[in-house]
Amino acid sequence: MIERAETTSQSTSTIEIPEGADLIEAPLGGSVWKLLVEPGDEVAKGDVLAVIEEMKMECPLESPDDGSIAALYIQERQAVQPGTPMVAIRRSV
Repeated sequence: MIERAETTSQSTSTIEIPEGADLIEAPLGGSVWKLLVEPGDEVAKGDVLAVIEEMKMECPLESPDDGSIAALYIQERQAVQPGTPMVAIRRSV
């Protein structure tokens, strides 16, 4: 597994990204309103993985490609900032 250090203003934590997976980070700050996938789920390009609520607007986080969910780093109602690790996806070959 590859480790990646993520620094926030409040704390420093280390996450593990499964080998062969790509990390998807929060594109904006807000709150995770809805989480729509679990590890092991198969997804297609454009599928909504989670919904971030920012200033009463719902912003979908879409899968960049076909693949499977390798790991989740978020949960519903969690506050996120731009760059917060959200999902690791293993792309289909």
